[in-house]
Amino acid sequence: MYQSDIAYMNRKLTLILWYISILLLLMTLTGCCVGEQPNKDNSGPDLNSGESKDYIIPNVTIEKESNPIYEVKLVSPAIIDKVKTNSNSLDRVLKIGAGLMVGVSTPNTLYLNGNLHTDEYLLKNRDNFDYKDKITEHLISIVYGKDSSNNTLLVSEPDYMIWFNEGYISDDINTSLAYAREFNDLSTTAQFEDESVLKGDLKDNYANVPYRYYRITLTSRESLDTYKKDKYKSTKEELLKDQNGTLVGIIGPEYVYLWNGLEGQDRRYYILKALYWNMGIHGETTKEPDSFFYSKANSSATLSELDKDAIRLLYGGRITSGMNADSMRKALNINL
Repeated sequence: MYQSDIAYMNRKLTLILWYISILLLLMTLTGCCVGEQPNKDNSGPDLNSGESKDYIIPNVTIEKESNPIYEVKLVSPAIIDKVKTNSNSLDRVLKIGAGLMVGVSTPNTLYLNGNLHTDEYLLKNRDNFDYKDKITEHLISIVYGKDSSNNTLLVSEPDYMIWFNEGYISDDINTSLAYAREFNDLSTTAQFEDESVLKGDLKDNYANVPYRYYRITLTSRESLDTYKKDKYKSTKEELLKDQNGTLVGIIGPEYVYLWNGLEGQDRRYYILKALYWNMGIHGETTKEPDSFFYSKANSSATLSELDKDAIRLLYGGRITSGMNADSMRKALNINL
């Protein structure tokens, strides 16, 4: 299924090398430089030998008045990575498509990946880039709901604590702490207190406490209906409805009101739904039925591996609050 991708990338690589060859030829013909003849003893390593050690095969050196001014080197992927790691603002990383790195251009040397001619290398990297694209596409689907033009993320300081102020049971606490532990494993920025929750009234001065609180209130359906009628703000809150379209909760920034008549898996599902909404996941997916955020709600759903990878990306430090979908793609260096 990837043969067309391989052919396409090979054509692009051939074009890059062709341009380099023409450039070298023109510079030689105009007399401004002299091309150094490559070593003809064939003592360089065989690119098809499968050797894993770093290598540099014969170079092309362009000289002017006996001073080298530019070199073209075919090198191993390990050397390319080292050059990229040590690069500066004058260097340029060369890529094909969504991110297949073919080399690094520095002021004095062009480093090209010597493995690019092998189908095995191209297939391996095409798989990686396809999955990276898939994660990003999934992330954008689940972050941006129909009314969400910009994302909102949890802050990195201080840590968050989940607060049940009324109507809770022990299973609610267990569900929220399991969420906190899983989120902490996935996030490198924001974190939750994952050993305890706040229960009951907040007795301390709210301004002096060491946490930001996410408040969960389990309340009657009458209270939900009254809140919706008198206080609900569609610009910053969202209505939670079950599969029958019945109102079961109202979510806002750092709080949720849930119907206390929810039981079992449904109760667990909507507590988690509210917590994920609070961390910036306001959308859904129609393509991934295994996802917790699949458009057809499944109360027994858990995070899929794709969900986890998307959350790692969301809270990996490259994405910030206020981004729209295009700016998120740019931050992740992905063109979908």
